[in-house]
Amino acid sequence: MRPYRGSPQGEVPDPAGQRSGSDVLVLCYHSISPALPARFNVTPQAFERQVRSLARRGYRGITFRDAVLGPRPSGRVVAVTFDDAYRSVLEHAFPVLADVGMPGSVYPVTDLVDSGEPMSWPGVEALVVGSAAEEMTGMGWSGLRRLADAGWEVGSHTCRHPWLPDCADDRLRDELQRSRGTI
Repeated sequence: MRPYRGSPQGEVPDPAGQRSGSDVLVLCYHSISPALPARFNVTPQAFERQVRSLARRGYRGITFRDAVLGPRPSGRVVAVTFDDAYRSVLEHAFPVLADVGMPGSVYPVTDLVDSGEPMSWPGVEALVVGSAAEEMTGMGWSGLRRLADAGWEVGSHTCRHPWLPDCADDRLRDELQRSRGTI
């Protein structure tokens, strides 16, 4: 399995034929927004080009959990993942993936899901002001339920999004266990 971060230009390499039996591709995204000025953002148009390109090449979608823990898939499969559970994933990514028949995997920051406030942590604080602040809002539990009901995986991405290498063992354990319990 090779991770690949979607490019803002909508280009996806064709990794076919590099492994016999199956080919598992993992696409790692955060925000799918037409306006968010962040390097972790991909426009809806670029995202749609990437997903449709893979579908045309014969990739079928699976959840990340199935890609990692399930039986070895046959053929070409893609796991499309989204960290942080921004509202834009529900608004822009979900319809595209549903249209091509692919699930996704989304990982919310559980303490911030229904806060209604822009999500912020070191490294993205400059984005939570002005017009970009709205783009940094999570989708909420009702949106996560909608995705889960559509076959998406909803997994743990900590409670408050700390920088994990700096966490003491007890805080790290709490962030991971409590977020899993909440999910």
